[in-house]
Amino acid sequence: MNSIEKRIPQKVLEFLTKENISPNPTLVVAFSGGPDSTALLHSLNSIQDLFTCSIKAAYVNHGMRSEDQLMKDDQFVRDFTSHINVELFSLHIQSGEIAEISSKEGRSSEEVARTYRYSFFDKILSKYENSYLILGHNRDDQYETLISRFFQGSGISGLKGIPHTNKHILRPLIFCRKKDILQYLTLSAQTFCIDPTNEENDYQRNKVRNTLIPLIEEIFPGYAKSLNTQEERFLSLEDFIESETDKVACHYKTGSCSVQLDSFNRAHSQIRSKLLYQMFDHCYRGGKQGFRVPGRFFQSLMITELEKNRVYAKSYGIIVHTDDKSLIYSVVNNQQEGYFYTISDKNIEVPGKFYITLGNSDAVKIERICDSPLIVRSEVHGDFIELESKRESIKNIYKRLNVRPEHKNLIPLVVDSSGIIAILGETFGYINIFRNKKNIFSQKFNILYLEIRKILQK
Repeated sequence: MNSIEKRIPQKVLEFLTKENISPNPTLVVAFSGGPDSTALLHSLNSIQDLFTCSIKAAYVNHGMRSEDQLMKDDQFVRDFTSHINVELFSLHIQSGEIAEISSKEGRSSEEVARTYRYSFFDKILSKYENSYLILGHNRDDQYETLISRFFQGSGISGLKGIPHTNKHILRPLIFCRKKDILQYLTLSAQTFCIDPTNEENDYQRNKVRNTLIPLIEEIFPGYAKSLNTQEERFLSLEDFIESETDKVACHYKTGSCSVQLDSFNRAHSQIRSKLLYQMFDHCYRGGKQGFRVPGRFFQSLMITELEKNRVYAKSYGIIVHTDDKSLIYSVVNNQQEGYFYTISDKNIEVPGKFYITLGNSDAVKIERICDSPLIVRSEVHGDFIELESKRESIKNIYKRLNVRPEHKNLIPLVVDSSGIIAILGETFGYINIFRNKKNIFSQKFNILYLEIRKILQK
């Protein structure tokens, strides 16, 4: 047997052994029929004499490609799992269903498809007491992620890249190069499916893979080794920050949490940031999993020694303030203090004020960046919008429009990953203002329509 034929299964075995997972686990492989998941399933099957486990395969047909291509994929998946005697769980989504939900809810098709997949995976995992989801991300996927996040300005947590493990999720190929995976399949005479969309540059990840990385490799031939080193450094740094953060006592209650003011003032800005985001995760009541408030929301809490009895941040449905002894982070019940909701919610109600629903083409037209969460919220200190001639602060716009003080925390701002899309002032008798999307670095936008209705006071 060629060394590469041994190397991939050996790396998978080393990964599983190192993770010290519970004995006799059920490993559910997310199987698409592509080269990575095929090599993963093939490797796991080959090491069962060395690693006792039960292997299952989970396949999702998203209904998003040509019928002919999907039929070929379906047949390959059935044939391969039958050949190696692995139980197959399949989910077939009707053609056009994901696109319809994407349009209706204002989410990208990739986001909707991911929701379908992981809901399906979770149902399978729940059938077994000791189960893990096995994903086929490889080393090249990690490099693409690290490079993308660097240019997107990610913090330390983001620059760690794709986690090797995440609770019940394992990625045994994370140290295997793509070229080695393909060579392994060739030497094993194992066929696989090819997704032609991977060669198209319609999505950012494909552009990074097909255009940017070849250029980086030409200029910096040793980039892979350097990225490995950087990943290790950021993993180590994040571990240190987490250990130091754990030393700061944080007290959690339903809807609020607090930390001693003296302890917070002594903490480094990285520790402060970690604490504040932990508090956000505890208190957050919006509908978007994994959402993070922008860093500028916490800016006033980072650069100075906090004073007693002062409000430092207020919006997104939360308020951060101090009393005589503590920094307190809590959910806002009084809607005048600000609000935060995701557009993916089918019917948004700002209690006692107005409803926002997804409407038809007669409603307000919103163009948001693809793959971005879409938010409706009130103003945050430092907000601005890109207009045709300049960037203008929301504060100045409200002053120019003579917005009444009681309306400033109520006028809906529609926001995507690049910033504010629209100021929906018509709700309170002002004008609607929209960003100039020519100033936004994106080639793809989704269009949806929002209908806003005031709640009649009884």
